[in-house]
Amino acid sequence: MIKFSTLLISYFGLFLMNIFTAEDVSIKNNLPAMVEPGTKSLVEMTIEKGAIQGFSKLELAAPTGFTISAADVKGASFTFSNQQAKFVWMTLPSEASFTITYYIESEITIEGPFDIDGTFSYVKENKRLDIKIPAKTIIVKKGVGPTP
Repeated sequence: MIKFSTLLISYFGLFLMNIFTAEDVSIKNNLPAMVEPGTKSLVEMTIEKGAIQGFSKLELAAPTGFTISAADVKGASFTFSNQQAKFVWMTLPSEASFTITYYIESEITIEGPFDIDGTFSYVKENKRLDIKIPAKTIIVKKGVGPTP
């Protein structure tokens, strides 16, 4: 019985530790899996920011042959140059979770798999924190059309 109580307390302690050390921010990038060359696709990105406020920046690295343009960026300033898309918020939206949209377009002459990744940076307790956005592969192929 004592072993069971000790084990239960240990699991409870691990549970509490996970709550207090959990990441404040998570990002879901709904990049389409496949697109037709030369097409423009709308992409949604959901940012779960919790209580984070203030200055933040989202950077996406677009492979050569792709362009990214703004759609609904929830108050961010947007730039695209040198294959980098930058969304900069002086103050993040007040909601704990919000969705931005952007367009991605490939040149008509390219085909194959391409990875797109990025970084979301924000300030917490006067420290810059970076969340790496895992690379997602988009396949450009004739005759497939866009797919989610």
